Amino acid sequence: GGDEAAGEAMLQEHLRWRASTLPPPACHPELPEWAFFHGTATDGTRILFVQGARIDPDKGNPTHYALSAAAAIDAETQQVSATEHFTVFVDTRANDGWANPKIWGIVPVVRACIRVLGANYPERVRRIVIRSLLCAWVLREIAWIVRWCTYWQQLRKAMRCKSLSC
Repeated sequence: GGDEAAGEAMLQEHLRWRASTLPPPACHPELPEWAFFHGTATDGTRILFVQGARIDPDKGNPTHYALSAAAAIDAETQQVSATEHFTVFVDTRANDGWANPKIWGIVPVVRACIRVLGANYPERVRRIVIRSLLCAWVLREIAWIVRWCTYWQQLRKAMRCKSLSC
């Protein structure tokens, strides 16, 4: 069994956070559509599709992006069971007309998302797939940075990186 008191405290903290944060306030900046649910994986989990190249640091700070991801997850999880998992598919490819920030420019967004989503939607991610044209050493550097984030232990067991060889 688990610690029921700790579980109840976590639930109450989440409900307070959700009531004060979601939906994002009117002053929340309008961000590009960078994270959204789209389809299902072969194992039946819903896919949270993330387009890193759409993250524009000029349109919002890392907390704004984390809240927009939380809003997308919250809207989606209203329709499913509290224990359903999802797959995060991160597409790092650039595209014309997008912000296309340097990889180091999105690291603060990744950290903020891990902090906010890990605290409020724990163990909902079944796997993380990274679709990249980057060399393997860049993915190792990103993993090194993420490793130092507070919720790395929760993500480490589910993280799977897929990259094309250089």
